[in-house]
Amino acid sequence: MIQTSAKRIPPMTKLLFFGSLIWVAASMCSAQDVVPTAITPQNSTGDLPYSTSVGSDTERVEFATGNLLVNIPIVSVPGRKLSFNFGLQYDARYWTIGQVSTGNTLFSYWKPELRNWITSNSIGWITTEGFLTFGSSPIACAVTTSAPDPGSGPEDPPTTCPTDEDPDDSDCAEQPMSDAGGAVSGVGGGGDAVSLFGAGGGINNDGFLFTDRHGTKHALGINVTTSGGACSIGNYDVSNYSGPSRAMDGFWATSFGESGGITVFGPDGLVMPAGGGQELGSGILNENTFFSNVLSETDAHSNSQGVGAGVTDSIGRQPVTMTSSSNQVIYTTESSVGASQQYTVGLTSIPISTFFNVQGPDPVTEDVETRQVIQSVMLPNGQQYTFQYNDVDAQGHQYGYITHIGLPTGGSVDYTWAMVLPCGSGTLVRSVQSRVVNDSSGSHEWDFSYSQGCQQGQQISNTTTVLAPPDSNGIRARTVYTYDSNNDLVNIVYGTVSSQQILKTLALTYDTSPPNGCCGVTGSYRRGTTME
Repeated sequence: MIQTSAKRIPPMTKLLFFGSLIWVAASMCSAQDVVPTAITPQNSTGDLPYSTSVGSDTERVEFATGNLLVNIPIVSVPGRKLSFNFGLQYDARYWTIGQVSTGNTLFSYWKPELRNWITSNSIGWITTEGFLTFGSSPIACAVTTSAPDPGSGPEDPPTTCPTDEDPDDSDCAEQPMSDAGGAVSGVGGGGDAVSLFGAGGGINNDGFLFTDRHGTKHALGINVTTSGGACSIGNYDVSNYSGPSRAMDGFWATSFGESGGITVFGPDGLVMPAGGGQELGSGILNENTFFSNVLSETDAHSNSQGVGAGVTDSIGRQPVTMTSSSNQVIYTTESSVGASQQYTVGLTSIPISTFFNVQGPDPVTEDVETRQVIQSVMLPNGQQYTFQYNDVDAQGHQYGYITHIGLPTGGSVDYTWAMVLPCGSGTLVRSVQSRVVNDSSGSHEWDFSYSQGCQQGQQISNTTTVLAPPDSNGIRARTVYTYDSNNDLVNIVYGTVSSQQILKTLALTYDTSPPNGCCGVTGSYRRGTTME
């Protein structure tokens, strides 16, 4: 049974409510993946701008979040001032909370985040293509009228529309309504103004997130409002059509007005327009979300190329093509001498059943489904990567996380996972607890533990303690990394486990002021300034 802390349910809809619960349960089971509009502890993906990690280009653990990142390059070829790069990436920060509404009640549920999954039903694995996501919702406008003069005689008051009566009633329709159901404010005595907030103010597009080809999210300092045309004294318009990434990591975005698209500019000078997007209902009344792929990449010299498999690069070649079936994907490239070579991706299906067990007045329904994952990647030379997904918690629930990577050279890496509760988010995340590298010289284990600094229920810091494998003298190094509420590294303390001796301490500071006085308030942006 789905539990909920329902808001007020109008009397005439109570008979329909329990029937709607069945519909909601079915909707959540078949719901689409959730489009992100904010960076949270659950979906903070990729290499974070002011953090660090342990591992290699192939696989590594990100310290700030305990996230596992895996990269398998397929092709990288130089072009006309542009290099074409394509590959596969695994990022374990894919669980997020979606919502669906029925009547006056919102239901929350766990679901994977929508990304460029390698198949329509896969999880964890994406291709190296950037994409843009954002949300849209109605905004109100102020409609000001004159209040009745007490000396001029009685006048009918504004008609309100009770939530337990027919919303199509003509009397109700006379009342300007907001998207929240109608609000009246500033009602005073004779001669005072009456301000009604109407629902004709247009649409606000906000929560712009750009996920780059490496899988890292960038929160963009832009928003776009569109005119509704129903405001008698002007529309509510606070658009920021151009602005940087709030992490100040070199990304910048520009919107071309109400009818235009979004173009993202990278720190390497690439111009990346995003378009061809899908409009996806969020399940929340009057709200929608959007997902758009990067269409192309253009450098400062106007050299341009496509993005993804099956496109042409800056000199007209087709560096990689793709064919797929139900259980495999084949990427075909050309060697340096023009010979065809194939990367064969083997797929398998695994059962998914989460148990984040979020408590509180609004329980979150767990996800139960079957998704595809990569089981193997056969390289052109006959060597292969293999993957296992045995992250099962004490209750027998499986989250789809990698627990074993078999490497083409014969070595392997094993991982264990544990639940971590970030106080600021109020929901659990699952992070890497240990990483064991197995090679010809033996096994080498890194252990990770996580803690949060909380103040009034909000996360003000988080700490990751990393124990390295023993050195030749059997001594394990112990490094404590402290991050602020933005997951930016602020302090490193390096020492040893046995003696608890501190050998080195580093502190980092940040400038949070807006760039050149534009685009927001102090605290909205981050850029590193000193390390000492």
